[in-house]
Amino acid sequence: MGGARTTAIAKNATYSMVCHLLTLLMQFVVRTIFIRYLNIEYLGINGLFTNVLTILSFAELGIGNAIVFSLYKPLAVRDNYKVAQLMQLYKKTYIIIAIIVLVLGCFLLPFLNVFIKCKPNINEDLNVIYLVFVLNTAISYLFVYKQSLIIADQKKYIITFYTLIIAIIFSFFQSISLILFKSFYLYLVLMLFSTIVTNVFISQKCNRLYPNITKRDVDKLSQNETKDIFLNVKSMCVYRFGGVILNSTSNIFISKIFGVAVLGICSNFIYITSAVNTLLSQILLSLTPSIGNLNAIESIEHKRVTFYKTTVICFWLYGFVCSGLMAFFNEFISIWIGEKYTIDSLIILSIVLVVYIDNAGFSLYTYRITLGLFRKGKYSPIIASVVSVLLTLLLSHKIGVAGVFFAVSIARFLVINMTDVYLVFKYGLKSKPMKFFCYYVSFTLFTVIACMLGRYICNDIITDNPYLTFILRVAFYSIFYNVLFISIFGRNKSLKSLVANIKSLMSKS
Repeated sequence: MGGARTTAIAKNATYSMVCHLLTLLMQFVVRTIFIRYLNIEYLGINGLFTNVLTILSFAELGIGNAIVFSLYKPLAVRDNYKVAQLMQLYKKTYIIIAIIVLVLGCFLLPFLNVFIKCKPNINEDLNVIYLVFVLNTAISYLFVYKQSLIIADQKKYIITFYTLIIAIIFSFFQSISLILFKSFYLYLVLMLFSTIVTNVFISQKCNRLYPNITKRDVDKLSQNETKDIFLNVKSMCVYRFGGVILNSTSNIFISKIFGVAVLGICSNFIYITSAVNTLLSQILLSLTPSIGNLNAIESIEHKRVTFYKTTVICFWLYGFVCSGLMAFFNEFISIWIGEKYTIDSLIILSIVLVVYIDNAGFSLYTYRITLGLFRKGKYSPIIASVVSVLLTLLLSHKIGVAGVFFAVSIARFLVINMTDVYLVFKYGLKSKPMKFFCYYVSFTLFTVIACMLGRYICNDIITDNPYLTFILRVAFYSIFYNVLFISIFGRNKSLKSLVANIKSLMSKS
């Protein structure tokens, strides 16, 4: 990667990691208080409505990625007039999206009972709770087009910083509201205000950063340019809609088949994996704008080298994290909120596998998006979601809750991941994917073996204090896994090149 891109990646990744770690710590504190002062069914409702609203947000699907992709080239060549034209189009589009989400959300109000097996034991009105979630989602879209400009210009750290400060402030007030009033309504209202304040502050920052773009009078894009963008949007909408159905129906199925209480228990594990995934994805998402810039102007060979560096990062990060989650998940939950909230190892494996399958091949997703391959393979997530639903109906009755998550992993790997392999290597990297498959098999096999060995050795680490025991085990496992990884894969060219980039960055700092 070029020096400017590498520096941008490092800055975005560092800010994102630190800020999101602090944000997650605050959210973790709030969730702990939430569990202490409200019953488990509130967690189930929270998770359920979050999933329902994720599906409702299909109106946005494709717009965000199409925005950022369209901005890469004009930003790279500093064509501010073109950027301003694009921003005008996206502003109008997102206002329409917010209205669509609001209308569709209200339309679903009479059908809430469809998603719930039996009425949960809560004091608040489900309709009111749901409407707050709908309003929160709709409001979040009003200024998001300005965030896309900042991200495409490789300055995501700005958004991360503002989000952190506001999250800390509102997390504090949410915690106080739960302790003093035990009010879920007040908790939700604070969530709503947090969304509003975050969007307004980032919008104002964008206006100050890009006054020649955000405050500029420009002509509309030509009909052909608008048509081309919305062809990409249409394709991404189809693609991402299938992805949303695939990823966001697990909670709905669990609620409907097994009940809100079971969903509440599982939601703690889903919350932790989502939190960890959000933290790690900040590193990977920091790569995306720079890879988009690279794919806009660099050679095929340069793209291939960067692809395999990105692939190594993905497998290293997610292999380490997912194996660690598998080894210590129940132990952590037991220490955190009590042994009664632990679950069967098979369910843990199924939840962790979703994270691994979805992210170990992140390089494929990033390259497909930044190469603009929106229209090819657009139906693969739709097919995957159908396969997932069918497998869920079969496996949930055979092996219980774990079957719901295994269905998602199987469908994603066989349909979406394999389609992405075909598209990226045929149209982007223009080479055969055998090297990638060798990476996938070798890194995955290493992760499984390292997890088993590491956990077996860690069982011998015992102290009189369960907290100290847990910390020592995790610390030992972290060292064990990464030393073993470097020992086995240290001669890998992509890894050596990646380490050289990191050393170069450190020497400049």
